Amino acid sequence: MVGVQHLSMRVPWRDRAWDDRVCDSPLGNSSCTLLANIGTRRDDAYEQANAGSTITSLDTNRLPCLSERATFMSPNGYRSVKTHPYGNNRALKGTLHPTPVDVPGYAFEAVPFRWLNRSSLYKELGVNRVRGFKPDAESAADFALGWNDAAWVMDGENQQAVIREFFDPVAADDSLVLMYLKHSPFQEGELTGRLLVGAARVTQVMPPPMWRQSGNPPFNSSMWETIVTHSLRPGMVDGILLPYQELVPLLDASTDVSAALAWAPEGRDIEFSYVTEHVSDDAAIQALTSLLTAGRACQDLGTTLPDAALSWVEAQIERLWQLRGPVPGLASVLGHLGVERPYVAARAVVAACEDNADPWEYLAAGFADRAHFGAAVQGVLGPSIGRIWNGQDQETQKALRLLSAMDISQVQVTALMEGDTAVSLTIEELLTNPYLASICTYGRDEHIPFTTVDRACFPPVHVTWQTPLPDTARMDDNLDRRRIEALLIDVLEGRAIHGDTLLPQGEALDLAASYELTQPPQLSTVVLKGLGLDHASLQEMQDAGEWSPLLGVDLADGTAALKCLRHDDISYVIRAWVEEQRAKSDYGELVAARELLDRSLGGTIAVSPTSEVDPTEERARPKRPLGFPSFSPHP
Repeated sequence: MVGVQHLSMRVPWRDRAWDDRVCDSPLGNSSCTLLANIGTRRDDAYEQANAGSTITSLDTNRLPCLSERATFMSPNGYRSVKTHPYGNNRALKGTLHPTPVDVPGYAFEAVPFRWLNRSSLYKELGVNRVRGFKPDAESAADFALGWNDAAWVMDGENQQAVIREFFDPVAADDSLVLMYLKHSPFQEGELTGRLLVGAARVTQVMPPPMWRQSGNPPFNSSMWETIVTHSLRPGMVDGILLPYQELVPLLDASTDVSAALAWAPEGRDIEFSYVTEHVSDDAAIQALTSLLTAGRACQDLGTTLPDAALSWVEAQIERLWQLRGPVPGLASVLGHLGVERPYVAARAVVAACEDNADPWEYLAAGFADRAHFGAAVQGVLGPSIGRIWNGQDQETQKALRLLSAMDISQVQVTALMEGDTAVSLTIEELLTNPYLASICTYGRDEHIPFTTVDRACFPPVHVTWQTPLPDTARMDDNLDRRRIEALLIDVLEGRAIHGDTLLPQGEALDLAASYELTQPPQLSTVVLKGLGLDHASLQEMQDAGEWSPLLGVDLADGTAALKCLRHDDISYVIRAWVEEQRAKSDYGELVAARELLDRSLGGTIAVSPTSEVDPTEERARPKRPLGFPSFSPHP
């Protein structure tokens, strides 16, 4: 289905599987209180007194976790009564009244906070993306409230326009919803980020109503809670829910459960933040692959997870690959070219193409003769875009077509096209080796993950579409040297996050084999040697002065190891700075430190002229000499 977006949904940690009951030990669940809407509102005594009770027997307004989607697996719905957060403002007081939100069973309260935030809407998403949005109405709301600039979209019609635009590409039965945790017992001190809980199909989207109001408020106000129902049920024939609660006793018993944890994809922080957010086909494929791998590990650990759940995930991965199509980055490329509403334009272009047709052939024909475009495409692609495209040289056009095959942002497209990368990269080099898009952007906010490039170069064999790669970028097989080099770099960069800036060659091979890739390479020392990527070959390249992002290094015991050139450069800079500081003159030692402190801070350390000596101040002034390091703390 053209232009479908999936959803991510943040849920709180529970000591039971998100059913219709209060936690078994509410006071033992500190993870959920890290969410602001729970931590500041939870009635500990009430929940502890009703531990394990069904929500249908309780006052739902005293259970803040409900609106945080804590019972999305409950077959029983609930009603919560909301109070407008700004209802006490002088301009609104007495006009906005408590309004109920009715949530059916197996459903979420979905709120796209990033879209409803004015700053991100105006600066990141683009207000022109929202049909019917009126900026003047926001200015009028600010004036009525007596504010200079509200943080959120305030006008009710604008709020509903934003919510409509957000949920427009979410299609019942085709879109997925991916549930994740921000805090849990498994994420204490974890650098990786969001922990995936499960996935299901979206079955219905119910937009929110206006707030109940009376009198004559200066502007209308819409509720934000869109109700999203899903297909997941306890039998898991149409969804998956990982049994994390069963892993907690194993974790407490020091069992290694890391393989059974499904982490959100790398480089997808926005897609798995802000409570409710869009998720692309590529990100959903990655997330499902993570859930599949973790689900198998859960079964290996003896937890309860039906085979039907894993079969469902496998089927969804296959479906999403076909749904993804050949140009997931088309909107970003069109935005780079100046298209005003690139996401709408990309959806219109793909919809106008026949099944499995190359959208770029359709675009090229329309750029040459606008009459080739249908009315829907003409409405979103003005005549100037054709002139802009035709004004680019052939290499630039090829590079933009190549980048449209990757699920990347407009910012990333622009960075690559303008050479704004950590390692210098030309368009010609990119066309020869698309994996340089990943290799040359490590350490940058615009980094493009290896897997993003790999999905463009190596889609699964069952898809019926062709990736728009130029001949120079196409790979002959899954052991192409460019691919394996980029894979090894990604392995090393991944371990560097955990403090390992180099790896024994054998360990690097083992980690590379653990990657879930569509066409996985079978790596060995023989393969590396044949490709010139083994320790010895890389050292020969270094001795010959040839550039490579990989280095061959020797460990202290002579073991062959691999290291990223980037990490070696960083260590050189650090060592050089430290040596420079060590070479500086020693400031020596201040033997009369207390005298210096009293003179500098004032000799009187009493709280007031009539009081005794302040003991706290006295303790703060050290009695022993102060020593200074032999190097300056500033470069």
